[in-house]
Amino acid sequence: MLSRIFRQLFGFGRTKPHVLEADAGTTIFLHGRDNFSFDVIGTSRHETELVEIAGGGVQPGQDFQCVAALVLSEGKDDRRFSVAVSIDRRIVGYFPANLATQYREWLHKWGLTHAGVQCNAIIVVDRNPIRLGAYDYTVKLDIELPFKMTTL
Repeated sequence: MLSRIFRQLFGFGRTKPHVLEADAGTTIFLHGRDNFSFDVIGTSRHETELVEIAGGGVQPGQDFQCVAALVLSEGKDDRRFSVAVSIDRRIVGYFPANLATQYREWLHKWGLTHAGVQCNAIIVVDRNPIRLGAYDYTVKLDIELPFKMTTL
């Protein structure tokens, strides 16, 4: 009796409901609250791409608003199971590991692993405190947790 209650409470022995996988043509847009609270990591390696995307005319204190695509990576290197951030079809960085894990689990749970995913992003330009006359480029994403989406 106790084992039956335990199985019912925790779902053991239940069959998993069938979830339809999104086809490759499905695109979803993740919503945020216009606070751009998630920093993309590894942007310093992609500074050339960020300068080209922002047009090179963005000055410190100005933000360049754009739309980012979120791309699942299955590589065998140090970026295995990561989520790449792409702007204008150029990789500009990656999700932090904790956000990548949450995101990948959410996609799998909702059957959206084959969908194209986009969100609002900003490229932030700041003065480099060490190199005079140089700028640092970072990317911030506008994503709300728990994830909220619209199908495009």
